[in-house]
Amino acid sequence: MGARVLYATQGATDPPTFTLFTNRELSPGYLRYLERSIREAFDLGATPVKLRARRRG
Repeated sequence: MGARVLYATQGATDPPTFTLFTNRELSPGYLRYLERSIREAFDLGATPVKLRARRRG
């Protein structure tokens, strides 16, 4: 079973910061994919987006 994002919250707006709660450590490639997906879904353009991944204990 691979790494999964269990849920996410937005903790800040300047810059948009999202905390992802996961079951395992996420690979850098998957984090880039998630950042791109968030950027496209919310039409953020060139706005910097910060992702934090927290492993759920």
